[in-house]
Amino acid sequence: ADSYCLARQARRSGLLADLPVSVIHYGLDTSVFRPLNRKVCRELLAVPSDVPVVSFAAASVTDERKGIRYLIAALRLLPQRPFLLTWGRSFPPALEDIPHKHMGNIENEHFMALDYNASNVFVMPSLEEAFGQTALEAISCGTPVAAFAAGGIPDIIKQEQTGLLATTRDSLALSKAIERVLGDQGLWNYLSINGRKWAVDEFSMELNAQRYSELYKSLLSNVGD
Repeated sequence: ADSYCLARQARRSGLLADLPVSVIHYGLDTSVFRPLNRKVCRELLAVPSDVPVVSFAAASVTDERKGIRYLIAALRLLPQRPFLLTWGRSFPPALEDIPHKHMGNIENEHFMALDYNASNVFVMPSLEEAFGQTALEAISCGTPVAAFAAGGIPDIIKQEQTGLLATTRDSLALSKAIERVLGDQGLWNYLSINGRKWAVDEFSMELNAQRYSELYKSLLSNVGD
């Protein structure tokens, strides 16, 4: 399984309950998703440099499971509206009262890294999530994450260590998490440094390959038992 949440579901399954379940998180190329100069990234993307930037991404930004409506509600609860940067297929709903820019569907990882680095905080308000790849990409870029504690997201976002978690479907709690990250520079620095270290230490492609190799060796050692 790619997360502990998915592993728990497998162990409860009538089909899989009697079988061994292993957890191997997805790996990430941390040489691509890495901290970059925020000012330069904003200039390249034509994103304002004088306001906080909140970002959101999904394969389809209108997918109800990805929770953009909870993010919009959370932003409207903030005392000052940040700039919203989004990317993914389709377009977000009309946001007349929230300054924003939609980058469309991005498939190039280097371009994605620019977007994460242009942001002060990446928000992941997913209602369901088997793993949470975008959260991992964000912290690997040194961008703190505010997210709902749904599915596999807590495997990546450790409360007050690599980001802040809020109760799922609670826009007020999400708003407070966003406001806290944006308003506390000391916390932001800590989450940024710790998040990057967590991504490198626990989610590198090399470690991912090593874990698969160890699993295959253990399976082969039991052949014929």
